[in-house]
Amino acid sequence: MAAIYAELQRLGVECDAPSDLDHDVERGIGIEIHHPGAECAIGLEFILTDGDARAFTAEQREPECGLLLSVIGPGGVFLGDWSPYNYTNEVGTTDPEEIVRRVGLMTPEDLARSIQERILDWAARESDRAEAPHA
Repeated sequence: MAAIYAELQRLGVECDAPSDLDHDVERGIGIEIHHPGAECAIGLEFILTDGDARAFTAEQREPECGLLLSVIGPGGVFLGDWSPYNYTNEVGTTDPEEIVRRVGLMTPEDLARSIQERILDWAARESDRAEAPHA
């Protein structure tokens, strides 16, 4: 997340330093992104997911984990997410080394550009909606 944060800053995205997240059974790191025109910060969350909570643990004896990077806009609007092996049977794993390998699959430069694009697309849609004549 530190590399994504550095890349976002390099791209000129105004954001706060990463901070720890604690979502009941899931843990991660978050960044608040400040965008002109947004009434509140846009959340960027990178979490180690809980396979039981997300219903992808295959064996009750071995709870699985996965990775999820999400962008959440004002009012909870979903702006995008990235998760290695999402929507496959391999989304969860019990192997800590596999989690580390999956982190390596998520290229900070590509993710930062994609995050910036998603935010800019959202901002353009919001601007168009505000300028549209009301019926």
